[in-house]
Amino acid sequence: REVLCPGISEDVTGGLLPNEQRPSAELCRVPLRQMYETARRAQVPFPNFRTLQKTSRRVASYFVMQDSRQGYSAKAYSEFYSKWVGKTAPTPEVFELHMIHYCVWLGEKLHDYKILRQNVSGSERDKLNAQWGWLKQVEYDADNVRRSRGLRRQMYQGAELVKYFDSRKRVP
Repeated sequence: REVLCPGISEDVTGGLLPNEQRPSAELCRVPLRQMYETARRAQVPFPNFRTLQKTSRRVASYFVMQDSRQGYSAKAYSEFYSKWVGKTAPTPEVFELHMIHYCVWLGEKLHDYKILRQNVSGSERDKLNAQWGWLKQVEYDADNVRRSRGLRRQMYQGAELVKYFDSRKRVP
């Protein structure tokens, strides 16, 4: 069964080297945990979490979700996102819809990051850059897409959504 999840492949599947993960690795734990629970319900002989903890603390740690933002877990955000976009079969058209929503979200975060950066200095700015500084690369990439020629229309549309956030489309 295929399921579309929020984020890009590295967010969803992990696979980044240490120190390459964005500030939170929680987003990749949501589908990992869902796959694990689905496999257990299908009677795949995976150990339960207590047994897994005794067998390998390291492997067990991959499944622990403990991050939250503004009182919401990554799982809650993932569930909200699925309702926002709609749960449908993963087709190229639906994937494009997911990417449009993801670009809206990136645009919102970039917009908020720029405003916050204007209002902080010193160690507060350093802390903000440590957590959200990766958005500068997102903006740089959006600018490069906008300057490029010969790309698909959806690429330009996504770059515009990142670059020019419409505050009427704000999501939690």
